[in-house]
Amino acid sequence: RYPHPVLSYFTTDFVGCEFQSTLRVTTTKSDYLLDVECQVSDSNLLQLIEDGSAEYAIHVECASTYFRELFRSPQKAFRATIRSDDLCGHVEVCAVIVSTHDINGYCSRDFDPDYRGVQFVVRKGDVLAVDRDRSFEAEKSADPLRKITSIFSVVPVSGDNSTSLDI
Repeated sequence: RYPHPVLSYFTTDFVGCEFQSTLRVTTTKSDYLLDVECQVSDSNLLQLIEDGSAEYAIHVECASTYFRELFRSPQKAFRATIRSDDLCGHVEVCAVIVSTHDINGYCSRDFDPDYRGVQFVVRKGDVLAVDRDRSFEAEKSADPLRKITSIFSVVPVSGDNSTSLDI
């Protein structure tokens, strides 16, 4: 699936290491605030992040509105702000670690023994770690169409020449 080892819950590319994140979603009148905190136990990935060669990120996707964006940060705890108009219904969030530039000779002493001693080429934007997907429901508290008044008015007509219906 990937051309290099990836620290994840669905592979055995790393031994004794984990990448995990927590997600807390809050709302304001106009925004969704996604507070993320990431933890990684592989010392090589931590060094890449410290050196600026990799960073934490979340990929946010809403199928109802076609919203799709990657929010990145060198900090393990960060916030992503999304306008509430951009989300509606089921929203999926995936935490990852991505490379910030090409890395020649990517390796880790925590690789599975099959990969030990092997160096990999990693391209800018490649995924180095993946956590389980999270999701939440983005609910609209106010219907934007309710503000629009009708183009029709129904009013009583009185007078000698009035008919049952005047348009």
